[in-house]
Amino acid sequence: MKITAASLVLFLGWTVAAFPQGSLTPPGPPAPTMKSLDDIDAKLEKRTPISSLPYTIGTPGSYYLTQNLTQSGSGGGITVTSDDVTIDLNGFALSGGGGGTVTGISAPNVQKNLHVRNGTIRNWTNGGIRVFTTSNSIYEDLRVSDNTGGNLIAGMLVGPASMVRSCAANNNSGAGVSAADGATIVDCVASNNGNEGIAVF
Repeated sequence: MKITAASLVLFLGWTVAAFPQGSLTPPGPPAPTMKSLDDIDAKLEKRTPISSLPYTIGTPGSYYLTQNLTQSGSGGGITVTSDDVTIDLNGFALSGGGGGTVTGISAPNVQKNLHVRNGTIRNWTNGGIRVFTTSNSIYEDLRVSDNTGGNLIAGMLVGPASMVRSCAANNNSGAGVSAADGATIVDCVASNNGNEGIAVF
């Protein structure tokens, strides 16, 4: 069979026509989701926001402050009644401002595995953190100041086998940091407290 130039052109033209191309116009930019970084972070980590006081945590999980919070009534701050809880103050302050005998963060039951971090706890009348019956817990990167209470419960009173790390306790009416037997306290500063700066008993 003899192929001429004319038939070759027709053949190539038919081949190109058999494989048409799609649109070369690029799609538009992605539409905005209109969600804040905090919303996205909370959804990814399944964290629960705390946006008002008083607040009770009765379910294991991760919780975080959304802003500076002040308790203006007679209730406490955050009460934890469950094991396996993380509270991230998120760089904010948890402040007392009302009447009564109230605590910033308390755990009234025999519990374990509490983690409190990254923020300020101040101006509470029954201690900034009072979790003496909670064991195997971590408290880190906290500023605990200007709290009142008894000799051992003004600043922080934490339970056995716990870690207090990189915290500052200042101007509390009683001890700055008090910890039960077996606790470890590292890289902490305590000054101008009414009783011991740091006490382990």
